[in-house]
Amino acid sequence: MDERSVSDTDTRRAVHGVDFSGAREAGSKIHVASGTIEGDGLRIERCRSVAEEIDTAARASSLEYLRDFLANERGAVVGLDFSFGVPRRVVDATSWHAFVREFDFESVEEMTDTYVARTRERTDGERTYLKRATDAETGASSPYDFVVSSQTLYGIGNVLRPLALDDRVSVLPMDDPREDRPWLCEIYPAATLRELGVPDERYKNDAKYPEARGRRERIVAGLREAGVTIAEEGIVKRAIEDSGGDALDSVVAAFAVSRALREGRLTDARRSHDERRLLEGHIYV
Repeated sequence: MDERSVSDTDTRRAVHGVDFSGAREAGSKIHVASGTIEGDGLRIERCRSVAEEIDTAARASSLEYLRDFLANERGAVVGLDFSFGVPRRVVDATSWHAFVREFDFESVEEMTDTYVARTRERTDGERTYLKRATDAETGASSPYDFVVSSQTLYGIGNVLRPLALDDRVSVLPMDDPREDRPWLCEIYPAATLRELGVPDERYKNDAKYPEARGRRERIVAGLREAGVTIAEEGIVKRAIEDSGGDALDSVVAAFAVSRALREGRLTDARRSHDERRLLEGHIYV
C-alpha cells in the first residue's frame, strides 16, 4: 500500500450516490444525491439531475460534468450504478487498469459484438452472455447484456477510464483507497433494496405499474428505518414523484456506500477480494 493510502483510522463523511445513464439525453436521468454520514446514519442534503446543474441534458456535456464533479470530490465516497468491469473470461487484459486502458470501443454495438463473439468462442457456442462473480451474487445483468450495455460503455469509457488513466480517483476494490482521491464504488440499487426487505422491482414507470408510487413510498420509509434522514421535504417529494426512479436510486446509491464505509468494507478493499474481483469489479450492497 503506498504512503498516501488511507489509514485504518481515517474516516470520510461526504457521500454521493449517482444514478447513471448512457442515454442520448443522459443529463435528465443522471441524478446525484449528496449527504453526510452522521453517527450510524446518513443525512441526505441534496438531490438534483445533471441537467439541472448545467442546463443541458446532452450526453457528452453531462458526462464531462460528472467526470469533473467526481475528480474534485477528493474527500468523498461515491456510489455509481454501472458495471465497472466485464467477466474475466472475455477480458484479455491481466489487470483492471490494463482492461480500462484497452477499453476504447466507439459504439455500444462494437463493444457488445466483441464480448458476445468472445463469449461464444470461449464457451463453444453454449452461451451468449456471461456474468461476473459479483453479478451472479447480486442478480445483476451481464455488463454487455442489451439492457445495460449503454451504461457499461459510457460508464467505463467516458467516466472511469479517463479518471483512472489520469490517476485522479481510487476505484474500489481495484485500487488502494488513497487519502487524496475520491473513492468510487459500484452499486446496484435492486440488490440493496432486496437486502433492506423493501420493493426492488415495479417501483418505476407509473403508467405501466399503478402500484409503483406506493412502492417508492415504502422504499423511502425503509431507508429511513435503516438510518437515512432527509434534510428537505422537497427531496422526499422528488424521490416519490419521479416515476423513472432516478432520484430515488441516487439516494439508494448513497446509502449503499455509506453503509459499506461505516462497516469498514472500503478501507480494506483490495485485501478483502480475490484476483477475479480485482479484475472484474465488485458491487457494494
